[in-house]
Amino acid sequence: MTLVCPAEVDTPFVPREAQKLPPEARAVKSFCGLIGPERVARAIVKGLSRNRFLVIPGILTNIMYLVHRLTGGLATRITSDLVVRLVQYRQRQ
Repeated sequence: MTLVCPAEVDTPFVPREAQKLPPEARAVKSFCGLIGPERVARAIVKGLSRNRFLVIPGILTNIMYLVHRLTGGLATRITSDLVVRLVQYRQRQ
């Protein structure tokens, strides 16, 4: 069994979903950027060939995962809250 945790994958679903998401949710989901489906597929194949349980495609996503683990989730909560507050502030302007 392998768990795959990519950032937002660049598919036709993303723009359709963005039309229905609140701006705060869109900002949080976009924090690590978009990753191409081919890159995700290569990471999955590589992870499976190495018998990895966890595959996290993308450098920024890996950094965020590491920071999350090192801070017990605190950095993730603070970052998400900050992004939401910034979006809300910009909406009021």
